[in-house]
Amino acid sequence: MQNTKKLTLAGLAAMLLATSAGMALAAEDREDSDDITPKMASSAKLNLNDAIAKAQANTSGQVVAAELEQEDGKLAYSVEILNGGKIHEVVVDAADGKIIPGDQDS
Repeated sequence: MQNTKKLTLAGLAAMLLATSAGMALAAEDREDSDDITPKMASSAKLNLNDAIAKAQANTSGQVVAAELEQEDGKLAYSVEILNGGKIHEVVVDAADGKIIPGDQDS
């Protein structure tokens, strides 16, 4: 009986420790998250269609993906364009519509 109580307490302690560690990791993920909140998205002065048009004026091809994200603490649209069998990323500043240099991938 005594051994059963010790095993039960040890099991409960292990579960508490595992749960606490999981909660701490989940909280850390939320803090480090680059997810765009609705409030952040509403602060973008440029809409997605305009950002795509700016990106296509910079790099011709077919748009395969576009999203609003944070780039160096600023809101920007990442637009992926298929051209010549390669995907090119064009990053457009969500505040002024300018292409952010140096972020284009090919």
